[in-house]
Amino acid sequence: MKTEIQNAFNNLPEEVRELIPALSVICSDGLSSDVACNIIMPDQPKQFFIYIHSLNEFGWLMLDNNNIYTSEAITEVALEECPLTDDKHKRLLTTLQKHINLKPLDDMYAKREYFKAARVYLCYLMATWKDDIVSKPQELIKAFVYNVVYFAKNAELGFYDVRTKTVTVEQRIDYMLLNYVVNIDASYPNSEIHILLGELSQKIFRYKDAKDYFSFAIAFEEVNKSMLRLAVSKMYFNLSIFWKALQYAYEAYEENEKANETDLNLYVCLHIAYICAYSDSPENTKFWLQKFWQIMRGRSIPKYHLFSIKLKEIEAILLKDDLSQGMTVADSAELETYQLYGANSPELANIYGIRSYLEGEAEKNRQGVKYYSKYVDINHFNYGNCAGDVAMLYSAMIFTHTSLGNSRSCDVYTHLLEQLDTDNDNFSPGVRIGQAQAKFYTYLFAYMDTEKAKEYLQLARDIYEKELMPNDEVFFKNKDKILPFATESSTIITSNINNDNNVLEYFLYYIQGDTDRAKRYLKTLIDAEENPLQKLKWMVKLGNVLAAEENQAGANEIWKEVLDNADKKDIFSLSVEISNCAEEHGMMQDALDYIDIALQYDNMIFANNQELATALRSQAELRKYYNFENPEEEWRQAESLLKSLNDTDGLSSLYFSWSYHLYDSEKVQYIRKAIRLWEPEQGQFDERLAIMYHTLTIALGAIGNFNEARQAARKAVEHFPFDYPPELHEEIKEFL
Repeated sequence: MKTEIQNAFNNLPEEVRELIPALSVICSDGLSSDVACNIIMPDQPKQFFIYIHSLNEFGWLMLDNNNIYTSEAITEVALEECPLTDDKHKRLLTTLQKHINLKPLDDMYAKREYFKAARVYLCYLMATWKDDIVSKPQELIKAFVYNVVYFAKNAELGFYDVRTKTVTVEQRIDYMLLNYVVNIDASYPNSEIHILLGELSQKIFRYKDAKDYFSFAIAFEEVNKSMLRLAVSKMYFNLSIFWKALQYAYEAYEENEKANETDLNLYVCLHIAYICAYSDSPENTKFWLQKFWQIMRGRSIPKYHLFSIKLKEIEAILLKDDLSQGMTVADSAELETYQLYGANSPELANIYGIRSYLEGEAEKNRQGVKYYSKYVDINHFNYGNCAGDVAMLYSAMIFTHTSLGNSRSCDVYTHLLEQLDTDNDNFSPGVRIGQAQAKFYTYLFAYMDTEKAKEYLQLARDIYEKELMPNDEVFFKNKDKILPFATESSTIITSNINNDNNVLEYFLYYIQGDTDRAKRYLKTLIDAEENPLQKLKWMVKLGNVLAAEENQAGANEIWKEVLDNADKKDIFSLSVEISNCAEEHGMMQDALDYIDIALQYDNMIFANNQELATALRSQAELRKYYNFENPEEEWRQAESLLKSLNDTDGLSSLYFSWSYHLYDSEKVQYIRKAIRLWEPEQGQFDERLAIMYHTLTIALGAIGNFNEARQAARKAVEHFPFDYPPELHEEIKEFL
């Protein structure tokens, strides 16, 4: 067969014989005939299409829906009989470079086929040349290296149809190409090669490697300062050091201004807006979005473009108070991401991260964890396994199970977290402070070990003060330029982490029963707090401590002061929080009064449906259980709102909670509805589901349905993590 192909090939006209090798290499994964023409014969399109139609007719290639496909057998013969010369490679690379050196507003979707061609062709050259690259003509090497850099800057465009299996960073084509050329010659764009390798390293939490690459980049005389600063900014954002991320991004902005590269600041403006949005700073976000549109000067963004995706991502984050609308925008961003990059792209992981954030803000923590798990899966799919983001996932699971009262589950994930060994300096301070705070919750609430909890609180404090707290004069000098809305800037500088630590310290004193120390600590926070809303939140907690001391008059006095001084838009959330505090300490009439304040029309208009459903449920339970009223209307409103939100977890919790106020078969009915709506946890156990089956067992036993009680008891034991607790076993032992 090979001999026959060789004889037929050598009988072809010379110009056709020269065309087939180039087609064989560049179209080996299939390629648009228009793109192949623009790379191989850009000046002779009519002749090119005559050739390929003739080659298709005689079986040298296959033309299908304007796409060219080649066979391995013909490719092998063509490259043996008519190998591509260095001059031919140089021409191909020079032409290809023009198409993959993207400007900010180039049509990215239209360029995908060129990046596909670059991926295939550059890999072919790397595999063919191997170590012989250094012996190639300097101009050819230079053309190859520049193509590698331009490809690596937007490599995901070249993977849109081949992202089918998990790869590590080292197995990624862009990494292999960059690593192949990194030490060839300092006269080429070595600084950009090192920057791109640093960007790949930081995406998989290899921050030490990333910093080394960025340091190497600085050493080159022709360093691309703007590109370097933006890459370093992205690294610090992933490290959760937001103030440094902002500082480096602003320096990139200034570099572009000096170099009159204004369009490059389109990337920078969106990056800064993204940080501000994630930091709960809408006004500063809008400031940088406005700068973005000023640079656009009325120009349009091409269809299916990274800028369009980023704008939607930012919009979704800003809609954190409207989960339904935020998710709709995230869906739109996902669709555009799929259309531009194909399936399982790293950009899709970002969108799952945003969904996780939105669900968490809506206090749908389980859903947030599920989306973050998808973020981790896609990240690992593109860059390989990494303990850092798994640690973040386990920390989130601990927070979720703490909120559900699942102490045994907290225990399980704390042990898994400790096995990851991510508490050393090789991992992001964001990862380490998250796991320190998660372990604090486990030791305080699950183990009741206040000494160990205190250790993890101190660790979280140390990480914040030594690694996350702003300590750079340059940043403070530029702060007002970067964050012109001063009332929000403190949120970004601390990224809420310091407040989180302060809450932990309050919990520690409160759980220990050291109310005097808790009061002193809260008064210190109140005196030092600059943010008006946060000051009121600390006051609510101070009232909570007074209520714990049975000083109900003092608690109500502080809580009244809180509501008197609150902005109208904050009265709902503060009233709900106060009601929860009052209920905790048996101040039932006060709890009902405060929830009634929250649900006054002028206040409830500032709440989203999720918050309203929670408040209505609280109001209904308070009236039913403590005032013996029949709050049918509030109960149905809460149910209706949760149904409209498709919040199955919320409905399950609503039915299960309501079952405690019911008796006999009606109680069983509501527990079963709760179980049916509860989506089981992934894995082998589900503590919440076990408790629901446990309660169902007792309810079924009470009405004499012993067979079903035994079935429910078995499921309770099956779903519970490890050994069933003795006190729970005692309650259902007759059914086991």
